[in-house]
Amino acid sequence: MGASRTLVAHCESLDDDLGIRDISDGNEFNWSFRENLSGSTLYWCDMHNDHQHASFKVFWPERNHSWLRYRCNYKECFWIAKDDGIYLRVIPESREDGGARRKQAVEDPTRHKTITHSTAKQGQTLALSTPCLANFHEDKWELRPERWHVHVVNNLGARKTLFAHCQSKNDDIGNRTIAPGAEITWSFKPNFFGTTLYWCYTRTDHEHTAFDVYWEESKHNWLRYRCNYKECFWIAKDDGFYIRIIPEKRDELIHKWEPGW
Repeated sequence: MGASRTLVAHCESLDDDLGIRDISDGNEFNWSFRENLSGSTLYWCDMHNDHQHASFKVFWPERNHSWLRYRCNYKECFWIAKDDGIYLRVIPESREDGGARRKQAVEDPTRHKTITHSTAKQGQTLALSTPCLANFHEDKWELRPERWHVHVVNNLGARKTLFAHCQSKNDDIGNRTIAPGAEITWSFKPNFFGTTLYWCYTRTDHEHTAFDVYWEESKHNWLRYRCNYKECFWIAKDDGFYIRIIPEKRDELIHKWEPGW
């Protein structure tokens, strides 16, 4: 990576947590393992520098293809962090593959070794060695923070009170009474699997609405763009709930009020 930036990587499987590692230019770390008998061994990594973040699988058994085995030359797989994203080295062709998400590869159960390496010219590198059995998702760096913030704002007229109950599957924010001009806010870190979802039920004395306030996006940036990739503002007004489009400094009506509770 450029400008001698340190890469922070956290790699693990369901049974083996390799811990958080700081990878500076010119250094590496590695680990080895055997595939389990059920053929379900999976390793993944979450990594970031000061401003960017990427999460991807580095080892995933595959039974019908040789996509990864070929690139790994049947013995060593390199994942390389560069300024524009994560690359996989195509060893037989002496080049690095970048851009889109890739598919999978497999080999018979054997000993595997994983190396994380960094050089000033090539960037930080994550690698598997010996006959490879893996699934690699090649990703662009995501410009997103470690934590997201959600705001629910009462901008109703006539000094009306807003009642809100927001939650996710694992995190209940509770019933809140939001005074005129006030807000509630909470922060969270999206889970590794990309399934984080928060929703809210809101009401006044005579109207209500329920809607999602945060969800993961895999193909679009509708929410991320409006939230400027870190902070979502949902604003209650007399005609409904708006989301603030932060880059454009304006509010967009998304959910109209429905009568009753």
